[in-house]
Amino acid sequence: MILRRLRYASILFPVFVAALTASSPPPARAAQNPAPAHNPPGTHTLNLKDADIQVLIATVSEITGKNFIVGPNVAGKVTVISATPQRADEIYNTFLGILRLHGYAAIPSG
Repeated sequence: MILRRLRYASILFPVFVAALTASSPPPARAAQNPAPAHNPPGTHTLNLKDADIQVLIATVSEITGKNFIVGPNVAGKVTVISATPQRADEIYNTFLGILRLHGYAAIPSG
């Protein structure tokens, strides 16, 4: 009698588990890689970690449309973390602050 009940239980248990899993929705999971947020038109988010300062200069040049003549002694690593998108003029002001922090300056010409 006990063996017979166990045999029926072993047959019904997988059916019961399958019915439970089919009727309940899968648990919600946090997104591993959320979709990247898009910046509003005309804005950029500047995030560089331990980047060569030459990369920063090239990036700012591309964003602002300004040309830079860079001296041979300009070197170093920079980290810029921007939480919100910025307009080109705001990025340029951030860039000037980074240059000052590293002992450099941008001198306008023309």
